[in-house]
Amino acid sequence: GRGKWLLINGEELYAPASMLKVPIMIAYFKAAEAEPKILEQVLLYNDPKDYNVGQQYPAPERLKTGELYRVDELIRRMIVYSDNNTLHLLTENVGGETVGEVYTALGLSTPPLPTPEKVNFITVEDYAYFFRVLYNSTLLSRTMSERALNLLTETTFKEGLTATVPADVKVAHKFGERTLGHLSPVQREMHDCGIIYTPQNPYLLCIMTKGAEFDQLTKTIQEIGKAVYQEVNHLPPVAT
Repeated sequence: GRGKWLLINGEELYAPASMLKVPIMIAYFKAAEAEPKILEQVLLYNDPKDYNVGQQYPAPERLKTGELYRVDELIRRMIVYSDNNTLHLLTENVGGETVGEVYTALGLSTPPLPTPEKVNFITVEDYAYFFRVLYNSTLLSRTMSERALNLLTETTFKEGLTATVPADVKVAHKFGERTLGHLSPVQREMHDCGIIYTPQNPYLLCIMTKGAEFDQLTKTIQEIGKAVYQEVNHLPPVAT
């Protein structure tokens, strides 16, 4: 919606990593508005490859090989646990056009498939746009937008934006992490983006970071997040 909008380093490109799970969810929910049975479809998980290997913050719950899962349950696991195996299963099933249509409808170019040389292709502003359309229900219906945001409030990752606000404040967010091991020194990226539902002034905050150590990056996200929370709520700065 309207209101103040502040952008810092808007041209910088980042690797969205797990954050691309949000447009996949939007694509499914958009398709389900026309054909609700899409969410009741059952898919078999039978992939020998584990796409969660090497994650700093791995999914706390995993799919079991040979089991059948409903699409709506897979979407829940993809968002709440940030499970990469679920993402691959859903991406194979949804088809490129549907996800591409979501990007086109938002006026964004469809992201390229990451290669070792080109993993950074999204700006913080473009990524924030997914949350703006959910909050304003400009792409999905109000019901489906709320459904998506509710799932995002259940995300199990608590080291980012969630740590910047009191426990009773809801945060609908998605984090992403990436380790670029082919670079020397190794470069890591850590991002968290979402809507913070403070009672008087709900606000959207997207923070994308690059550096050497995940601990330092999450600390940076927390420090920025706390400062923004203080500013939005007109609170005096916390003494450190």
